[in-house]
Amino acid sequence: MFSTYAFLTTTLLLASRTWATNHLGIPQAFTTGFDPMSGLQIIYDTTNGPVKDGDDLSGLDLSKVPKFALGESSGINTNAKFIVLMIDPDVNGSPDVVAPQTLHYLRTDFVPTGDAVNIASDIAPAVKYVGPEATKGGNLGPHRYVFLLYNQPRVGFQLKGVNPDQRTGFDVKKWRIENGLEPAIAGVHYLATPPGGASNGTGQPVETGTTTEVVTDTISCSTTAQPIETTPPPAGGVQTIIHTVTVTGDCSCSTAAPGPGETGGVTLTAEQPTATAPPASAVTHKVTVGGSAGLVYTPEFVSAAPGDTVMFDFLSRNHTVTQSTLDLPCLFKTGGQKSGFRFNPDSIPGKETFKIVVPDSEPKWYFCAQANHCAQGMVFAINPKDKFPQFKANAMNGTATGSPVPINSTAPTAPVFTGAASGFTAKIGSIMIGLMVVVTLTV
Repeated sequence: MFSTYAFLTTTLLLASRTWATNHLGIPQAFTTGFDPMSGLQIIYDTTNGPVKDGDDLSGLDLSKVPKFALGESSGINTNAKFIVLMIDPDVNGSPDVVAPQTLHYLRTDFVPTGDAVNIASDIAPAVKYVGPEATKGGNLGPHRYVFLLYNQPRVGFQLKGVNPDQRTGFDVKKWRIENGLEPAIAGVHYLATPPGGASNGTGQPVETGTTTEVVTDTISCSTTAQPIETTPPPAGGVQTIIHTVTVTGDCSCSTAAPGPGETGGVTLTAEQPTATAPPASAVTHKVTVGGSAGLVYTPEFVSAAPGDTVMFDFLSRNHTVTQSTLDLPCLFKTGGQKSGFRFNPDSIPGKETFKIVVPDSEPKWYFCAQANHCAQGMVFAINPKDKFPQFKANAMNGTATGSPVPINSTAPTAPVFTGAASGFTAKIGSIMIGLMVVVTLTV
């Protein structure tokens, strides 16, 4: 009976976690790293709130870059940085062929603004936003426009593999690998039918009317370039209007000679700042062990920098944090870290905690040594890169070749239960756990 109940509980837990990250319209190639604890929202001026995954926005004005938020995420790391990009995987003429894509937007250095879960970036986009109106080719019907959210290293990140003048032929997987990034942690998409307007093949819009307006991002500065007087274009011609651009810092503004078909232009040059930004302060990553979520660490893995702290808060009933290895997930690593058993049957937050200070950026692997919790997928990792699915699969498939971990092997010497659980309560808890183990082994 107990084994059947445990099996059903585990099955429902895994199913619920799958449903939570099931973005049916986003190609599976982009969702492999989606974190159930993360989310991404996009808000256009014309959508009256966040876009729901899979919404059909055909006919709406989507020409302006949306605002971004972290969805319903909890425990936001205020020192984290993110990258947001937008791609169209339907330019290949088949929904099953998702590479390459057209790149509609890419911007780095998004950070929490402190206003709810909103995020923003004060760094100019690497690839400026263009909406569905810039689409050329591919499916005749609606296209999927996919926004993806990536964790960005906080220090020393240099963006590679992006050409703002060539949006087509973009391969998000190659770009991610080239930049040393882990898979996207969240995403959202909508459908929109391209208007069928002309395009020059680079993803940039081409206008056949009398005026094209080009708006340059505003950068704060001490020098202001004055707008250039323009004259009406010839009938059927194209006129480019350059808006006033304000720049600050070590930069200079100069008026460039007009190019063919243009009435004027502004050239901006900027020197690299000489000051070096101070290193980011250490971050504490909070992880809940067990509790109402079941036999799971929440979240199951974190990306942490050297010097960061991972703080484990143990809830019901009795769990551990015990270090192991990728290949042998359910066996204690000799000389590794271990919390011992932390008994908290009433799930009182903060009653039983354990912390690990991250020494370096290498992957670290952990499991719960209680009975068969590890074999049911109760594992955790620090900086797993793209290996966490393999680590969890190894645990649940029983790839460990050594002897099983004895129930008290990672616990300190008597008493087994430390902290607030002691005396008579600890003895009763020990008897209950012993009975559960006997039932499990005999059924």
